[in-house]
Order: sequence, then structure tokens, then C-alpha cells
Amino acid sequence: MQRPWNETLRIILRLVESVLRSIHHRESKVHAQVDALFKCLAGVCKVKRGYHMAQRQISVESEPLNRFREAALSLPRLKTRSVTRTVRLDSDIEEDLLEHAGKERLSANVVVNQALRRYLRWEVPSERFGFMAVSTSTMSDLFNLMTEEEARERGRAEGYGKAAEFVTFFFKKLDFEATLKALEMLGPVYGRNFQFEHNFDGQNHTVILRHHRGPKTSAYYAEALKAVFSRLGMTAEATETDDQVALSVRMTSRFHGPYQQNE
Repeated sequence: MQRPWNETLRIILRLVESVLRSIHHRESKVHAQVDALFKCLAGVCKVKRGYHMAQRQISVESEPLNRFREAALSLPRLKTRSVTRTVRLDSDIEEDLLEHAGKERLSANVVVNQALRRYLRWEVPSERFGFMAVSTSTMSDLFNLMTEEEARERGRAEGYGKAAEFVTFFFKKLDFEATLKALEMLGPVYGRNFQFEHNFDGQNHTVILRHHRGPKTSAYYAEALKAVFSRLGMTAEATETDDQVALSVRMTSRFHGPYQQNE
């Protein structure tokens, strides 16, 4: 009877050893993944720090800096964590919420987050600038009342003044990255004033605004954007059509001072 019991005990010990080895192997994999994640995050921070140091130490005409800028801006952003909060909705709002979510094939939670984000990040802050909802046809008619030169002069003045103030207000800085984010906000994200597209070919940035409101609107946007980019030490060449304006933008000199409007 002793031998079978010893044999059974050895089998049990082998099983326990196998289980412990498996657990240790999995634990090692988890540690390796965690180490890799920390190294990745450290690399992101290192690239971002290097980018900001390069901005301060290297001339803005430097082509390597332009490419380094694009690499830094293309780094993935960390996802926002979710928080559980209970709120009370009026019954009519809930009905509209569920109806809209069903039509768009979205969850009610997604729709609520979209609505709150738009209200808190766009509608509340933009009250400072006197924004209001105006139809596309009305804006087109208003621009048609101007001459082309009046539209261009208005664009230049607002590009150097209100547009730069808008970027600084929302992003606490005035640089190329913040300007692109502001155009996204004014365009497809919140304002819906135009469709926005940005591309970079390694040398020049291409910024495209599609608005479908006529040539004078294109003239206004072209001059406004050239004025903003001029303040950033960049030069922009615009190609205008009735429906859109496309600008080829490149770095030329350092940040310009405040715009002084002609008397």
C-alpha cells in the first residue's frame, strides 16, 4: 500500500509544480507587457520633450524640425477614462434621446457624452466671441453684399485679431498645432462652418476649407488664414474657387508681433 500512495503523491506534486510553473510563466508575460507599456509611455514623453526643446533651440527654418514636429503631433492620445454618474432627465428629453440614438444606431450614453462635450467645450466658451447660428444661405448673401476687397480686408483684420484670440483662448497658446485644432472646432467638430482637411508631404502643409458659399467667402477665409499663419512665422499661398480655398503653408521666420490695422 505504501508504493501506490507514494506514486500518487509524486503525481500530485508534479501537477502542483506544473500549475505553479504555468502561473509563473503568465506572471512573467504580464510583467513583460507592463514593462513594454511603461517603455512606450516613456518614449512618448521623451519625443514630446524633445519636440518642445527643439522648438526653443533650433531655428524654425530647419527642415528636420518640421519633420520632427509632424512625428510628435502624430503620437496617439491616451483615451479618456469613463466615470459613472447618475442624472435625472425630463421625460420628453429621454424620448428625444432614445429616438435620436435609435436613428443614428448609437447608444444613449454616446449621445449624452457628445451633447455634453459640445455644450461644455464649445457653446459655453464660444459665448465670449458672440457666435450665433446663421444659415449657410444667409452668410452667403451677407458676403455677396461686400466687394471682394472688403471681404479680403475683413479676413486680414480678423485673422490677425479675433482668430488669433480665439485660438489662444481655447488652447492657451498660439502655434500651428493649436491653429489646426481650432480649424477642426470651427469646421466639422462643432461650428460646422466648413469642411476641413490637412495634409503634410514632408515639406509643405496643405490646409483645405470647403464651404460652398461663393468666391467672396473664399477670399475672406484665404486672407484670414494667411494672416494667422503670418503671425506664426509661416507663409501661405492660397488657391481659391467658388466652393473652397486651399493653402500651401511653410515655415519662414519666427513669431510675429500683434497686428496693427491700417487706419
